Parts: sequence; C-alpha cells; structure tokens
Amino acid sequence: MKIIYTIEEMRKCSQELRDQGKTIANMDTSGYLHEGHISLIKIAKNNADIVILSIDHIYDYDVEKPEKFPEFLKKYRQDTFQLDVECCKLHGVDILWYFEDSGSWNLKDDPPLNETLKDIMSNRCGLVSNMLKMWPQQLLVETPDITMAGAKDFYNGLIIRHIINELNLPIKVISGPIIRDSDGMALNSRNRFLTSGQRKRATYIYKTLKEISEWDSYSSVEEIKNHFTAAIKNARGYLYYVDVCDAKTGEKLDVINTEAAIVVAANFGGTGLEDNIIIQPK
Repeated sequence: MKIIYTIEEMRKCSQELRDQGKTIANMDTSGYLHEGHISLIKIAKNNADIVILSIDHIYDYDVEKPEKFPEFLKKYRQDTFQLDVECCKLHGVDILWYFEDSGSWNLKDDPPLNETLKDIMSNRCGLVSNMLKMWPQQLLVETPDITMAGAKDFYNGLIIRHIINELNLPIKVISGPIIRDSDGMALNSRNRFLTSGQRKRATYIYKTLKEISEWDSYSSVEEIKNHFTAAIKNARGYLYYVDVCDAKTGEKLDVINTEAAIVVAANFGGTGLEDNIIIQPK
C-alpha cells in the first residue's frame, strides 16, 4: 500500500493510474476506521482496479480557531494513525491519502447547491459545510471513476451526487448499507466518545426509527416528528433536527406519498450522531 501526504503527489499518482487505464474508486473519511468503512472498501474493490482511501480531518478543523488543530493532529498521529494504516493494509486499500493540512483547501467558496440542498445545509454546522466545500477540490485531484458514500450520512450522499452533476464530472456514486452494532447503533467514529450510559440512551435513535417504520399507517409527517421529538427528549438527548423528505431528492414532505427518508441528527453527552431509515407509503 502506498501512503501519500500532499495534493501534488496525489494528483501525479492519479494521473499515472489513469494513463495506465486503471479505474479508481475513492472514499473520504475522517479516520478512526471501523466496520462501516471496511464494508465500503470491500464494495469499492469489487467495482474498481484501485481503491484510494483519504483521511482528512476537515470535521476537526475550525477556521475560527485554527490554533487548536495542531494538538488534535498530534494526538491522532500518536494514538490512531497507525491503527488506520494497518486497517487499510489488511483490507486491500491501494493508496492511503493522509492529508493533514486541511487549512490549504479553499473553504471560502460555497459548493454549487440548489435551493433544496441549501435549505438542508442551513440545519447543519459549519464544519460539515467546510467538508462540502472541500469535496469538489478533492474529486478534481483524485479524478476517480467511482466515489463511495455511506448510507448513514444521508444528506452527504445526496449532496455529493448533486455536486458531481453540477460540475459535470464523470463519476459514479455507490452507496453502501448502514452497518449497525448489535444494539442497533449505526457505526460512527464518534461513537467512541459516548459513555456506556450515553450509548444506551443513544440507541433510542434507531429504536424510534425502526418503530416508526413498522407503523400500520402514516397519518402525517407532523405525527412522525412529534413522536421522534418526544422519544429523544425522554432519552435525555438533544435533537438537532428530524426531517422527513423524498428519499431521492431530499425535498421536504408534508405527507408520505413516495419513498421517504426519516433523517435524524441528535446529541447525547456532547456527541453528535446521525441516522436515517427509508419508509414506504402505506
């Protein structure tokens, strides 16, 4: 496995691979690799000659407080980087792009979003926005044929597809299924921050999603939202949002008259978590 550390080296390597006629699949991560990432690696390997896994800590880079970033990087390199390297080697990643200098990306230009996706982004934090501003630049460096999107981050997949279409890039997006632990929790690198008590309470995210998916009928979207809000409040969590939207476009729904996604973001003990489930009209 080759490890790359700079934009320039990644661009050169990608061009060499394309000159050789290789097909490339990429997947972007924040490190702290788990079984969810591994499932995407396996799918990528079945669909391309070369798998590039990038680790970029854009979630952890605060443009307002860049002085905090070096300490975060130091801790990651000491505690986790080698574990992620070994994980990549074990599961057949061809190129690991570890790009530390997140401040080098242009995080000023907004990504090309339509009004529906701008409305989605208005509910999300600035660090997520930074990631979306970085994506088009990263795709132009790696020039993949395929990019992988985890189903857990429903809006991320929706937005990356839109960006690719807007930029007219010949890239296919492949989604992998949500991988869950035995307690139903969607695998997430942030789960490691939860105490045992917080994790037990956080399982109510998926329990409530599954419960709603098994209802005999959906009288209204408002009923779904109210039920979910009450469930998270009873679990002593903080609900950022619960959206019910068209599963293909992300457009908000008033009634369940098409395949729909219930998309949730909540906080337990200071840890933000996301999950979703697809439901059908009944």
